Amino acid sequence: MGIAGIRQAHGLRYYYAQQRYIVLSNGLMPPMLCDGEKPILTQTEQELDLKARLIVSQELGHDRISVTCNYLG
Repeated sequence: MGIAGIRQAHGLRYYYAQQRYIVLSNGLMPPMLCDGEKPILTQTEQELDLKARLIVSQELGHDRISVTCNYLG
């Protein structure tokens, strides 16, 4: 058992990243939650995606957007 009795802390990071992305991207679903279908994004959605990924990456303690691929797809 981990700190504070949490066993699956990494699973919580996935959940946090995905939920935070949805909020920051104005409702876009992370590709990881899209049942294998990669969503086609408009230019505006692409901009929201990039901004949301940058914020999520920073909130998770990283400086690289590429890290969000592990959490969001």
